[in-house]
Amino acid sequence: RARYGLTRLEALPVGNRWHVAGAINPDFSAATESFVPGSAESERTLLVGEGDFSFGLSIAMAIEIGGRLVATDYVVQERQQVKLLPANRASEERYVRDVQANIAKLTRMGVQVERQVDATDPTSYPSGDFEKIVFNHPFVLTRDEEGGAPLGAERENRRLVEEFLTAAKQKLREDGEIVMISSKMRLARWRIDQVAARLGLE
Repeated sequence: RARYGLTRLEALPVGNRWHVAGAINPDFSAATESFVPGSAESERTLLVGEGDFSFGLSIAMAIEIGGRLVATDYVVQERQQVKLLPANRASEERYVRDVQANIAKLTRMGVQVERQVDATDPTSYPSGDFEKIVFNHPFVLTRDEEGGAPLGAERENRRLVEEFLTAAKQKLREDGEIVMISSKMRLARWRIDQVAARLGLE
């Protein structure tokens, strides 16, 4: 609970399993203020690294700025390969349905949705610049030679963070803001302050 800053954590037995539920900033009011661009119509907020677009949908419902919000995702090659495995087919099909449903809701709200936007490549970003660029929980899941996930994967994640900040800086309006959402523990391990200072970001 303390490690990830949870304001609530519950574990309840359900049959022969445990149901775990938690909450971070349950009213969501403080966080959403960071995602609201200025009042000008040309000022926009860009979300990168969306998964099933549920985060983008929650933001769209909270700040209600319609087309001034741009939500994007990026499916890496490894995930595209996983989709072909029979053992993962059911969960992937549910995931795809969730993505499609959330995109449909975002579109009805006037939100611009772009697919396959690489957060580390500014040339893949939507055209124009942005007042806010938000990356929700950046994380690289690496695999060792035996297919296991090594603990931490610090080097790969530090590279992801630095490449994202380098790319986002090029698409940011003057006096704009880059927002990264993660645990304090991860941000400290990834040396986010050092990376930002090296790139001339305050």
